[in-house]
Amino acid sequence: MSYFRPDPEGIVVGGDLARPEPTDDPDPLGTPRINVPTEAASMRGQIEAAAHRYPALLNSEVLKVIRGPEAFGADGECILGQSGVDGLTLATAGSGHGVAFAGGIGRAIAHVVLTNSSDTDISCYSLSRFDGENLAPADVIKRAESEYVNYLTIRPWFVDSAAQSAGERHA
Repeated sequence: MSYFRPDPEGIVVGGDLARPEPTDDPDPLGTPRINVPTEAASMRGQIEAAAHRYPALLNSEVLKVIRGPEAFGADGECILGQSGVDGLTLATAGSGHGVAFAGGIGRAIAHVVLTNSSDTDISCYSLSRFDGENLAPADVIKRAESEYVNYLTIRPWFVDSAAQSAGERHA
């Protein structure tokens, strides 16, 4: 996926890497990720994808790259609701779709905080869905990497229809 928008210094191109780069950094936002030396090459895919809509990008120069962490639950979905710790309600690991659904998530979580329940069924996003699963960090990273790649894979509608009719999971 990629996007672009005008900026006073040029054009801002953004998107996701095709392959995740997991980190075990306990403070991933602690160090700004600006102009990391290898970043310009990693932007070629986003630029080429955006160039489909704006061909002049193919002749552009990357002036600056800013990256940040992407948050996913171990199954590629967000985590919403009670945490099991008094006073701690979760709305995390939403990634890009968490931003897109922020209004609805905010409303549902406000209901959870105020009434201990929600008028919207968010149970499928509960932290308890991982009860009894292997949550060793290496296993969670491996599973999240796989979910990340599936999440960002865009398939034509006819491929999805064939997979659904074959009983495969829709990514």
